[in-house]
Amino acid sequence: MFKETKLFKIFLILSVISASIFFCSSYSAAKPIISKVKPNKVVRGHSIDITVSGRNLDSGGWNYIAFAKKAADLNSSTEKTIWAYPHTTSKTITSTVSVSTCAPTGKYDMYLVNSSYDEEKGKSSVSIVAKKRRALLVKKGKKEPKISRVSPKKIGKGGKAKVTIKGKNLTYGNPSYYWISLSHHSKKKNKEGESVGTGSVKSSSKNKIVAIVSVYTDSLKGKADLSIWGSGEDSNLCVDKKNGITISKNKLKIENVSPTTMTNTSVVTITVSYNPPGTLTDGELTINTPFGWSAPPPTIHQVSNNEADLGFNLSGAPAGVYSSTLNVFTPAGWDSVDDLNYLGPGE
Repeated sequence: MFKETKLFKIFLILSVISASIFFCSSYSAAKPIISKVKPNKVVRGHSIDITVSGRNLDSGGWNYIAFAKKAADLNSSTEKTIWAYPHTTSKTITSTVSVSTCAPTGKYDMYLVNSSYDEEKGKSSVSIVAKKRRALLVKKGKKEPKISRVSPKKIGKGGKAKVTIKGKNLTYGNPSYYWISLSHHSKKKNKEGESVGTGSVKSSSKNKIVAIVSVYTDSLKGKADLSIWGSGEDSNLCVDKKNGITISKNKLKIENVSPTTMTNTSVVTITVSYNPPGTLTDGELTINTPFGWSAPPPTIHQVSNNEADLGFNLSGAPAGVYSSTLNVFTPAGWDSVDDLNYLGPGE
């Protein structure tokens, strides 16, 4: 009886060990393994449809494909990382990979990653589930965009300027829309690459883009890189001009505003004189109701190099008597007047 009990215990122990070995082997086997990526070459500025082959590709809890030259770039928001959304089975992954013209050329490793965003901390985290070395080659295109000149080069803090950007192949990929950013590379306060301004494109041609560029009021003085992105049907424009804009001290001062009392007519014209001289780029009029009411963007008539008429449509403004605030913007910076009077309908 003793021997039978002892043998039974030994049998149980061996069974547990066998089950543990089987579980560990199964767990290890479930890890995704990437074998091949086809095609494995792309000209930057274009998109390709790739097929990834391997084993257990639908396991591991990953949710994105990423291509980068080193793992540290996965936590960067720069063009050094190429992201793609997958369609997955156990043996294949298919995806469309879009590469901008700002992406560095050369060979990229492929990663299957679990990427998540922590709302409390306000940042993303990336964990690597699988990797394939030297999986994608990014090549330079034949007619890539290039910026040769930006004018004017100087914009005051908080200011706006009509900027002309000249270069080559600026309509690369026939973008359906553009967006512009300014990024500061001073490490004193703003982190390298931190956005300090933005812009909207008003017109574009192969060799010239005209845009309204705005600088944030809290940006640092100094040189900033100007970047243009564009999204097209089958290609992606990205072009930088290092030190393209110099951000200077805000120098704009409003000298006079007339009239100081506005009544609710369909359009009210406000004449503003200011210094230093320059083109008045934009204006904002806010009626200080409990919830605030902002007029549509004004029409601007430049009377002289330091005086302009701003036409604001007040047809939708509320009834009542309120104070109002006027903001104006030039390449030199911005200034405001907050003691204007507004008389609503019937007042």
